[in-house]
Amino acid sequence: MTAQDGHPCRSLLELVVDDFLSANNISHKLEPVYPWHHTLNPTGTRRGDWLLPGRVVVEAAGMNSEAYLNKLAQKRALAELAGFRLVTVLPAQLDDLASLFQAHLPQGPLAGAEVEEAFPSAIG
Repeated sequence: MTAQDGHPCRSLLELVVDDFLSANNISHKLEPVYPWHHTLNPTGTRRGDWLLPGRVVVEAAGMNSEAYLNKLAQKRALAELAGFRLVTVLPAQLDDLASLFQAHLPQGPLAGAEVEEAFPSAIG
C-alpha cells in the first residue's frame, strides 16, 4: 500500500495515519531508527513508524500479541531515554486523530514546523 505522499505503508492503519498527517500538512519522516541500547535495542534495528516535529515519534499499533506489546514497551522506554515522546495510535483511535496530533494542527504550537530532530545513534 502507498500513502498519498508516496510513503510505503505496511497496513491500512499506517495508511490512514500517514494520509492524515499529509492532509493536515504535518511534517513527518518515515521509519526513524531508534538509538542503540545494550538491552532495549542491542541490534540497533528497531524503527518507529514516523518522526514528527517537537521530538515526537509515532507508532501505529495494530497488533496486540504479548511479543508485540513487549516490543512497544521497549520502544517507549527508548524514546523516553532519548528525550522523545512516543504517541501510540490504536485502530480504535482512527476517528480521533485530530486529538492525538492537536499540537501539530494549524492552531497548535507545532503547526508548520519541520522535523529537524533525529534520534541519537546510541544511548546508555
